This record gives sequence, structure tokens and C-alpha cells, in this order.
Amino acid sequence: MKKYILLTLVLTVIVIGPFAYQKWSEAKRLQHIRETKQLASQIQATPLTDYLHQLKQVSPDGTPLLLFTGNTQAQLEPCGCFIGQSGGLPRRAKAIARIRETGFSPLLVDLGGIQPSQPQSMKPSSSASVNLPTDNEVHSRDQHRVQTTLTAMKMMGYDAFFLLLQRLKLFRIRELTYLSNF
Repeated sequence: MKKYILLTLVLTVIVIGPFAYQKWSEAKRLQHIRETKQLASQIQATPLTDYLHQLKQVSPDGTPLLLFTGNTQAQLEPCGCFIGQSGGLPRRAKAIARIRETGFSPLLVDLGGIQPSQPQSMKPSSSASVNLPTDNEVHSRDQHRVQTTLTAMKMMGYDAFFLLLQRLKLFRIRELTYLSNF
């Protein structure tokens, strides 16, 4: 009788073991992803309120202030992939306005990365029944977002920006004319 109980126990472990291990390893993988996202979401910067407090302790007369921005990647708002994310053009405009309220007239320079980091082509799968945008529609949307970013930068009073030459194919002649008038 003990042999049968032991045999039943061993067979149960053999049958259930792989499923239990798979569930355990998946839980570990998801935990690792959560921890990585948590680490990535930590903002390693001075909060705007602290920065404004530091600026108030310095006289704006004769003190040059140079503000660098960059790597927008045609994202007008934060992507929202984690809570507490910084960024977005409206936040940038508010920060610049708040800095100007302290009496400083910063020199604004964008270091590039306005364009999307990579083409966002979407290939429909054979089982997809949803109408996905075509490459031309995605490209047109990217052009519009870049144009909107440039318009916002002009409204914020940017003094200079760098455009990566390998990304110029995103623009049409009309946009390049706009850039030359920036």
C-alpha cells in the first residue's frame, strides 16, 4: 500500500511539476519586469520647484542661462508606459514659462531627436481583423507630429536646434522651408 501511495505521489509530481515550474518561472519573469519598470520610472533630475527655488537665489542680471532639451521623438505627450513619467511639450512649455517668470531669459537649444526614433511600420497579421494604418498613413502622422513639435518650439521661443541629417527624409520641401525660417 505504501508503494502505491509513493508511486502516486511521484507520478503526481512528474505530471504537475512542469506546469508548476512554468507558472513559477512566469511569475518570476513578471516580477523582474515590474522591478525593471520601477527602476526605469525613477526620475534622476531636480524637480522644477527646487530648480526655481535655486534660480530665485541668483540674480538674472548678467547670469546666462542655457536650457537644453532633446530626444522628443515626435511624442507630443508622454507615452504613459509608467506612472509619474516626466516630459511632454505642454510640461516643457510650462517649465520654460515658469523659468522666465523668475526674470531669466534662457537661451533654448534642442539637441535633436525630434523625429521618431525608428519607422513605425505596422504589418497586419493574418489573423488581424482590425484596419491598421498603412505605412503612408503612419509616415504622414509622423510628419504632422514633427511639424507640431517645431511649431511648439517656435512658440516657446527656441533659439536653436539640431536636426539629424539621416532623418531629413521625413520632411518634405515645405517643412524644410519652414525650418529655414525658424
